[in-house]
Amino acid sequence: RRTPNAERRTPNAERSAARAYVDLARPFTLVAPALGFVSGALTAAGAAPREPWSAGLLVAPLLGSAMAALLNAGNNALNQIYDLEIDRINKPTRPLPSGRLTIAQVWWFTNLTYALALGLAWLVAPGGRHQCFWLVVIAVVAAYQVSQAPYVSDYSRYLKPTETVRSTFLWTYFGSAIGSFWMIALGALLLAGNPTAQTVDAVAAGGNAIFNGFGTISLAIALIGLVSVIALNLYSGSLAAIAAFDAVHPIQPSVTLRVIGILFIAVLGTAGSLLLPQDFLSSYSNFLTILLYFLTPWTAVNLVDFYFVRRGNYAIAEIFNPAGIYRRWNWRGLVSYFVGFAVMIPFFSTNLYVGPIANALGKADFSIFIGLPVSALLYYFLARNQDLTEERRLAMTEADALEAAAEAGQAPSAAPAS
Repeated sequence: RRTPNAERRTPNAERSAARAYVDLARPFTLVAPALGFVSGALTAAGAAPREPWSAGLLVAPLLGSAMAALLNAGNNALNQIYDLEIDRINKPTRPLPSGRLTIAQVWWFTNLTYALALGLAWLVAPGGRHQCFWLVVIAVVAAYQVSQAPYVSDYSRYLKPTETVRSTFLWTYFGSAIGSFWMIALGALLLAGNPTAQTVDAVAAGGNAIFNGFGTISLAIALIGLVSVIALNLYSGSLAAIAAFDAVHPIQPSVTLRVIGILFIAVLGTAGSLLLPQDFLSSYSNFLTILLYFLTPWTAVNLVDFYFVRRGNYAIAEIFNPAGIYRRWNWRGLVSYFVGFAVMIPFFSTNLYVGPIANALGKADFSIFIGLPVSALLYYFLARNQDLTEERRLAMTEADALEAAAEAGQAPSAAPAS
């Protein structure tokens, strides 16, 4: 027979349970979306101020910031549910694989955070409109935060084998997030104070407002950061160009080849910048939008292939073998990509081209919400019945060879097929 004391939770047990939920939310990942909402609000207020400043203007940004953090916490919990088997091996101390929380508890937490996020989003209703709420509804369904993958891929190759995935992700994530968001917020504040000034003039005016001459110092410091960012982007671009060429004609990477690749990307970038019209921000916005159009179906194919078709199991060495199991082209992926891109075209909305459907909708751009699910569903339909037995066998047999090749700095060789 149970005694009443047996059913009581001790303070230590309650603190342990609370700690488990905090770990499940992964609080360090909640900072970026929260700051991003505030930064967006500052930018909007500076670009098109509609009413005089008052403390009441802070209510909507603060509600939105809390909403973004809760939404991301729910995404983190949902991700850990679906990655449970992977986390049992790679991250066994997480709340779910360690047994500190059950599947039911994590689902409860996920649904609660999503519900709270939707509730807060409904309260963010400037002018009585609820656009934020509907955007959050879409965000709950969409994948979140995949943009740091290229940087992790490019620079993690130089780390020691003893470095953990967690530390690699954290340093990349925080370096990018902190470096981006404080500058975005600062830029929004400077623009709000100088709404008619160009970017450089606004920075100079903001610095000189602190003390005379500080604007010039700020621009000099910003130039150093700009040079480092350009260097990183040139190097990343050269790696992408070399990888693309290697897919058509195998080449052996060398210092000379990397220098040529960097110079090639530098020439293209310089030529492109010289061809831009005087209205740089409008042209740059068009460039980013068009880039997003091309990346949307690509992202859909990659995510479906990784999470739902192959579930993270790849025969890496076979990727470098044109006659291997992957061949040169993945026709399923190409078909899904181009079909997804094609159905997006009527929804395009840029200064260069407005699709017929976008024009009928008042130039609203919904293209990514069309292309992403079309490419994803089509690729899953085409790839769902593939026989992956041989691929998984090769992946298991080549694992040790890959580790040895990575330590020696060599390209992996394909494992012999049986």
